[in-house]
Amino acid sequence: MNVMGANAPEWAIAFFGGIFRNNVVSGVYITNGPDACKYQAQHSEAQVIACDSIDQMKVWYRLLPELPLVKAIVVWGVDLNPNSPDKVTSECAKDPRIYTWKKFLSLGANRPDQEIQ
Repeated sequence: MNVMGANAPEWAIAFFGGIFRNNVVSGVYITNGPDACKYQAQHSEAQVIACDSIDQMKVWYRLLPELPLVKAIVVWGVDLNPNSPDKVTSECAKDPRIYTWKKFLSLGANRPDQEIQ
């Protein structure tokens, strides 16, 4: 799992949540360009990318064809509605690999606590 974003509760939750799930987790500098992001994701064998902005999500989205292990991009703090002021492309909004923070967290809602423990 790669986590890219400014200091925020979501960053810490994603980072430590990945560790608790026995993932290799690495923080990604928000100043990294696409090549550095791709390098880090490939070498960490990331399956999930978490980021905090539409711009970061778009960088990762463009890299997806070169990152076959990535199953999800989770973006917090934004609305993925293509009609929102953030202007997410409809392609990204419809892609099942793109999640808002809220939608990603809801994936575990039907799991019993014992299974998670």
